[in-house]
Amino acid sequence: MAIENYYEEERKKSLLSEEERKAEIAKKLEYSKEKQTLLKKIEKDKNLAVLKSIIERWLIKNEIIGHIIDGKNLELSEVNELLSKINDISNTEKIDSILPLELRVTNEEYLQALEDDNLRKALIDKLNKSLDHMYLLSNPFSGSILDIFSWLFFALNKNLVKVQEYTIDIKQSLENK
Repeated sequence: MAIENYYEEERKKSLLSEEERKAEIAKKLEYSKEKQTLLKKIEKDKNLAVLKSIIERWLIKNEIIGHIIDGKNLELSEVNELLSKINDISNTEKIDSILPLELRVTNEEYLQALEDDNLRKALIDKLNKSLDHMYLLSNPFSGSILDIFSWLFFALNKNLVKVQEYTIDIKQSLENK
């Protein structure tokens, strides 16, 4: 009978240890859930602090603030707006005389730059070169009389102004990203 009592006691110990293991697993799950909720709260607080600092420095346009308040999908509308500006630049009349092909931005380049920091920096450099090129078109440095009149035509060129404005908008959106 001593052997039977021994086996019965071992079985009880194994049952207790199994119950203890279940309790320990339950504690770990509860701890994990609490940890996840705290991490989410910290992330929200961090995002709110960043948003507050952006708003305090007036880096967001009033229209964008209106979109945020209305709860509209902000990113998609902005991206679509900028992609349409890129298309408008490429469809501008006499764009080849304003901006060479190698200085223009394509939709694919812009979308890739939104995802990759290195590509974003390269595209911002490309946009800076584009803006420099357009500035030189409207402000030549030689002192001849013909150049004086030619810069006036470029300065009055509505297409050049539109391309400059759109290029600046694209650059600002990438810098804000």
